[in-house]
Amino acid sequence: MIIDVVPEVHPKVSKAIQAAASVCSWVAHNTEDLKIPDDRRSLVAASIFQHSLDVGDAILLLFSSNFAGPAYALIRAHFDSYVSGLWLLLHASDASLDNYCQGRPPTIKTMIKEIGASPGGEASWVKATSELNLKSFHGVAHATVEHSFRRFAEDGTVEASYPLGEVLNLLRHTNEVQASVGMRFLVMAGKEARLLELTELLNRYRVSVA
Repeated sequence: MIIDVVPEVHPKVSKAIQAAASVCSWVAHNTEDLKIPDDRRSLVAASIFQHSLDVGDAILLLFSSNFAGPAYALIRAHFDSYVSGLWLLLHASDASLDNYCQGRPPTIKTMIKEIGASPGGEASWVKATSELNLKSFHGVAHATVEHSFRRFAEDGTVEASYPLGEVLNLLRHTNEVQASVGMRFLVMAGKEARLLELTELLNRYRVSVA
């Protein structure tokens, strides 16, 4: 058996990371010190959204250091935290919010179902993303056979060999979530001019958002 060292970051991955970092940096800079509504629902949702941004930044740091496996492991947490924040802000009943704050949240599948039952592009994106990826997100989060497939070659070499196209798709997904959370913060704070700026930035990097 041969265990290889971590290889160089692929140029296409480096380019995708740079684009994502530009968006994430803009979001971080422009969502600091925002004044948002101080009701419990808004504050709890904002705390989860902020966590989602932190996880997204961590994913980019890991990919930039070519630690694809640990980055993959955070994809589920990144998506789930965005879904949780969105559900808390717009879809949870008062009773469900009470339960959440008392440590009795619904399952992520329940949140997705309630979000997906609503009209709008954001709800459609959450539903479509979960239907397509949630099982795989769960697999790579819990170090199951998903990682074995990506680390063991037929010639007996054990090395990180995450498919280029898959890595680029996950970076694109990370960027979409970061941008969507940033937009939610700006909407909560009523910053319409910054929303337009962010939209222009996303168009420049061809990033679609929920």
